[in-house]
Amino acid sequence: YYREVTVHTGQGSIVAGKTSCGFLTLNTESGDITCNCLSSDANLTTTRGFISLDVEQLSDNVSVVSRKGNAEIFLPESSSAAIDFETDTGECFCEITETMLSESGFFGINGGEKTLSVKVPKGKLEIKKRK
Repeated sequence: YYREVTVHTGQGSIVAGKTSCGFLTLNTESGDITCNCLSSDANLTTTRGFISLDVEQLSDNVSVVSRKGNAEIFLPESSSAAIDFETDTGECFCEITETMLSESGFFGINGGEKTLSVKVPKGKLEIKKRK
């Protein structure tokens, strides 16, 4: 499954279920993004909205951007992730490591093998344990 899947909307929310592809792009100008059971490389971007990402298995290239909103990411507790968090006035809380950042920063979960880039300039990022 090496194809790319792209969904773009100017206004409106995007909901994606389990998608088998090489790269998944979900982009909305004004709306929320919900992505369930992610196991591929992905780029999720919204200008004004909330992002909820449920990661089944973390890939090498995952990027989340919510320019004027919050984001929550559910990771398996066994994930080995390097979190690259970028913000202007937001904050990040990671339930798995109990890490709290109130400025841009970088931290690892279980050795940090795969990079997860998250940009929420004015919002809050929560990294939660996947159930």
